[in-house]
Amino acid sequence: MIEQLDIDPFVRFARYLTLAPGQINPEVIPLDRRIFFVLEGRAKARLRDRSADLEAGDLLYIPAGVGYELASAGARVNFAALNFDLRRDPSAPDAPVPPSPAGASSPALIDPCRPDEPEQLLSPLLLRDSLSQSEKICEVVQEYNCADLGSRRMCGALCCEILVYCLRRSVSGLTVGAVDLTDRVMDYVRENCRYPLTNAGVADLFGLHPNYLASLIKKRTGLPLHKYVTRVRLNKALSLLERGGVSMEEIASRCGFWDSAHFSRTFSNHFGVSPSAWAGSSGR
Repeated sequence: MIEQLDIDPFVRFARYLTLAPGQINPEVIPLDRRIFFVLEGRAKARLRDRSADLEAGDLLYIPAGVGYELASAGARVNFAALNFDLRRDPSAPDAPVPPSPAGASSPALIDPCRPDEPEQLLSPLLLRDSLSQSEKICEVVQEYNCADLGSRRMCGALCCEILVYCLRRSVSGLTVGAVDLTDRVMDYVRENCRYPLTNAGVADLFGLHPNYLASLIKKRTGLPLHKYVTRVRLNKALSLLERGGVSMEEIASRCGFWDSAHFSRTFSNHFGVSPSAWAGSSGR
């Protein structure tokens, strides 16, 4: 599951890249990982034995060791590009590392793929219509180039958010429209968790078939809708417990549990401790 990710990206290099009309950058083999986001224009990318046409808003992720070639498809094309490691190796250099030329035999990779990382990051990813990531990727470039206090940590944090976006899109297999719809459903659940929420009721509100709604939520969160609703309610209850001064009856009412007994039972089953014990110890 994405929530169990153990990644701490280290951005080695971030910049804007421009290809002139008709320009072809010959194939190279990156020793670290790469993200190319198309800001303007159209391009062609070739990776291994496949090729793809890229347009503004497309995001391309390339693992270390996977050779790639980029070319302008007509007019000038502008990218925001990131070179990074999934986790920082203290023995590796901090500076940008040039790629190896195509055909190089087993180059020494700075950040090779590991068996414990998400399988989606083992291969190239092309995510269409990723305009929501444009500002974030450009912010990485700006942070990297300003070299201010904490810039590298900020770059890593932003890169982590971008990678989580990539994983959510790739794990769910949802189209952009379905991702947006799922976001709206999840926002609705968070804002209305104090009220009764059923699969049929929420589906009807959004004009969906209950089975389709269930599949959207399951693909995105790994949970059936009723378990996702319970998680949202418990998270809200934790916040209220930590704040203090709120009775168990009021927490149950504000978080959508039938009564304080139902809240206490659900909380205890999930966290292994009663809400009153949690509030009186580690929660305060």
